[in-house]
Amino acid sequence: MPRWIKITLITIAVVFGLLLLSMLIVPWQIKKQSEQWVATYTQRTLSYERVYFNPFTLKLELDGVVLSEADRDDRFISVDRVMVAVSPYSLLRRALILSRLEVDSPYLNVELLGEQHYNFSDLVALFATDDEEPPEPLAEKRPFHFSLNNIVVTAGTLDFVDYTSATQPHHRVRQLDLSVPFVGNIPFLLDEYVEPQLSLLLNDAEISAHGRLKPFHDSLETQLFVNLSDLDLAFYAHHSPVPLPVVVTGGSLDIDLDLSYRISRHEEPQLLVGECWCLTTCWLQDQDKAAIVRSALLVVDRCRPICCAGI
Repeated sequence: MPRWIKITLITIAVVFGLLLLSMLIVPWQIKKQSEQWVATYTQRTLSYERVYFNPFTLKLELDGVVLSEADRDDRFISVDRVMVAVSPYSLLRRALILSRLEVDSPYLNVELLGEQHYNFSDLVALFATDDEEPPEPLAEKRPFHFSLNNIVVTAGTLDFVDYTSATQPHHRVRQLDLSVPFVGNIPFLLDEYVEPQLSLLLNDAEISAHGRLKPFHDSLETQLFVNLSDLDLAFYAHHSPVPLPVVVTGGSLDIDLDLSYRISRHEEPQLLVGECWCLTTCWLQDQDKAAIVRSALLVVDRCRPICCAGI
């Protein structure tokens, strides 16, 4: 047998062996490093039922993922299954490119324990940036490039309890199904995409929304219509998980918005805004309770102010 054939066969055998070995090493390292990090930096525990990695298809599956509440064994987040399919183009484009992301039966428990204090406030403080650190020079800071495609969430569940209220209302989201065709900041296009859609039960009330995909030559556009009426700004500002620089004492928000997100093989992704949205009756104060803004009407068309009255 010629020497070059022997070297080629040995190289193929070594590479194949390393790939098979990665099926054991990658899941073990994911479990070990993530569980150890959570135990070190938080008062929570993280566990998995199974972690599987296929180096030939670049698919990673996490089964039975459970993150506990701080200082107690109750579950804060749990997922029956997470499947991540990494595209081989990630290496060529030097970006995170996922061809598919599936999340089955995710569960999230949210508890409002005090004003702007939640059962996940420890995680928010952990990942908050330190303002005292000097920012990196813009010339040396490389943006994080990504393209997440075919995001599918099925049978999602959310529980929200407001312990600051006298009635302690318990809001429930059940049967959450979500399909997002693509999200990213680099030009990239797959051959097949899921249809955009959202459906759920909010306190036993059915809510559903459907978008549409519009194929073009070497590009694809997804369109979404957003309609909200009389959204209480003060209520949601009070439930903000992070401190706000202003105090929202009143106001309501009406939205009628047409959004389009376009991706292609050769151009940067584009977010197109159509129609208009209207902000009505907004009252803002600073931290010393001094009035900043009192607006009775503000209409914006394509992110350009059109009229403002009652200030």
